[in-house]
Amino acid sequence: DEPTGNLDAQNAATVSQLLFELPAITGASLVLATHDKDLAEKASVRFALVQGVLQAL
Repeated sequence: DEPTGNLDAQNAATVSQLLFELPAITGASLVLATHDKDLAEKASVRFALVQGVLQAL
């Protein structure tokens, strides 16, 4: 939940880069909850929670 929320811009960029590299390296999936639209747009598949309903974007 908000992995970069309390980080300065440089550290937020480093953390987000690592988060998005890990699935390619490990074969794992990444599930990320964020309000940061710029960070969310880096994901290949996105969903939004709108009035309690999960919607594919």
